[in-house]
Amino acid sequence: MSITEIIEENKWGNCEEIQLSWIICNLAKSYGYSVSVLGGEDVWLDYVCFRYLKSHGVSPRYLITSHRNRRTEKEFDGIPCIDWDDYCKLGITDDFALVTRRCASDTAGSRLFYAARLIWHITKKRGTPRLMSEKSLDTVFKRWSYFTLPFLRIECGKMLEFAKQHTIELENLYDALEDDISKETLKAILYGIMNNTRFHYREYESAEKYFGSERDPIYRHLEDEVWLNCGAAMGDTIIRFAQSGLPFHKIYAYEGDPQIAKILTDNLSYLPQRFKENVIIKQEFLGADSHFEAMPTLINMDIEGAELDVLTSLKDLIEIHRPVCAICAYHKANDLIDIPDFFQNKISGVWHFYLRKYMSFDLNTLNEYVIYAVPEERTVNCKK
Repeated sequence: MSITEIIEENKWGNCEEIQLSWIICNLAKSYGYSVSVLGGEDVWLDYVCFRYLKSHGVSPRYLITSHRNRRTEKEFDGIPCIDWDDYCKLGITDDFALVTRRCASDTAGSRLFYAARLIWHITKKRGTPRLMSEKSLDTVFKRWSYFTLPFLRIECGKMLEFAKQHTIELENLYDALEDDISKETLKAILYGIMNNTRFHYREYESAEKYFGSERDPIYRHLEDEVWLNCGAAMGDTIIRFAQSGLPFHKIYAYEGDPQIAKILTDNLSYLPQRFKENVIIKQEFLGADSHFEAMPTLINMDIEGAELDVLTSLKDLIEIHRPVCAICAYHKANDLIDIPDFFQNKISGVWHFYLRKYMSFDLNTLNEYVIYAVPEERTVNCKK
């Protein structure tokens, strides 16, 4: 499939977590029952639920919007909105219901947790929330199900809208990627987001993040590498680098959070003296006024969505010294486009782009993918 086909033919909700929702859809379609959606605070999740219903040929009857932040809504995606109390007065007896909510990482544990408590905040009266329990749901609806989605780092609704509006740019990114692994990785990322499913392609060990490996070298590593580690956190990436045995001249470890910087310092103190004496810890945020005794030849960034801003502040350094840049591209929907665009249109010279996905802390979380911008002279086969 092409990038455009993946975006245009997406089907929300193809995952095991919502099998009962699938059953309700098919009962409604086959036997003429109607389906209403109990909306929550997350508008994007209601939108996903509506797309799921419509993909199965079911048009919702109502969106029940009794959440205190959404009571004024009259229509949602072409479907009437109704308050819970007004809905109950209608005396509908043939409705099925889908209750939209997020789910925790541990889906089974999440179900048990929600089943054991009063779970649905329906309305407020006299300043006290009135809660709906599962038993209450049973008395109102013929049958109901939670519409649960695996948690994705980028909210699906936002990414879907972004992809629909920037399909041409994503196609251009696909063409600009250097190798087949990068191209297939991009397809798998978009497919996972568009179809609300897990990543189904090659994932690399976390230890290979930013540095590559012998079996998959992304750039030519220098004997005197000066690594600018932006977002050093607790030092896990530096420790993995130390274990790799790769040569280097100096490491600048930037961490702006003072509490985390203290942990970083403590953790790195256990490294061999010959290694840590060449690591400079900077308890500050990286910016245009940052000073380096040795100019960086390798830059990585994992800074929670500030990547493009920091790249922009380092424009002159990157322009002149042309370091390899390994930049996380999953914090914002537009990172996949804007980060390569920065190197293509704001920095001179020839750059080669690679995309790799690394193992995540949670199978349900689609993150940990990195865009590599490699200057021509640092490509694997270049002997300069």
